[in-house]
Amino acid sequence: MKKNNDPMFFAAIYQENRFCIITRESSENIKEIHNREPLIINKDHIADFLNVEKEGMNLLNNMKLPDLKFHEVSKDVNNPTNNNFTLVNAIT
Repeated sequence: MKKNNDPMFFAAIYQENRFCIITRESSENIKEIHNREPLIINKDHIADFLNVEKEGMNLLNNMKLPDLKFHEVSKDVNNPTNNNFTLVNAIT
């Protein structure tokens, strides 16, 4: 979740009813959790991301990372048959 609680927009590609979230090397505060993280697009840059005439890699590599807050969650999130909003609650 973003620290300011604004919505997050993930960079992805979509083709033939399938999509793939674009990831990048993780930032310093997330490296202990995982070596990759989703590429989050700031709302102001959505039009740039969707503009196919722009150089995609240059745009993606120069996006400023948002300030995120995060917490440990249950390993139950790893099971795709689990579909419950409480899965994002912090482990206490």
